[in-house]
Amino acid sequence: MARSNPFATAPLLAASQGWFKAALSYQRMMIAANEVILRRTLQMATGTMSAAEATRMLAEKPEAFAKGVQQAGLAALRGQSGPRIAAAAINPVRRKAQSNAARLRRGKH
Repeated sequence: MARSNPFATAPLLAASQGWFKAALSYQRMMIAANEVILRRTLQMATGTMSAAEATRMLAEKPEAFAKGVQQAGLAALRGQSGPRIAAAAINPVRRKAQSNAARLRRGKH
């Protein structure tokens, strides 16, 4: 009777890939958020931030986080893995940060 190798790398590699993808999504969100913070800080420092941008800056966060909580809850209810639940939670925030960075990069505010 053949015994399975408890140190086989294939299952460990497969398990770590999910967490790697979730971490990569988080990292992309952090990079975009840093850019948005930098650009908005410059707007505030130079007095060029519009009232609409200031309002957007405050109003967008609760919506993105609520969407993330909702998506993570749905992923959990569907029985998805921990990494997929984590990615579902961060993806709405990442998408919003990336779209803000792109918009601010184009000079739209």
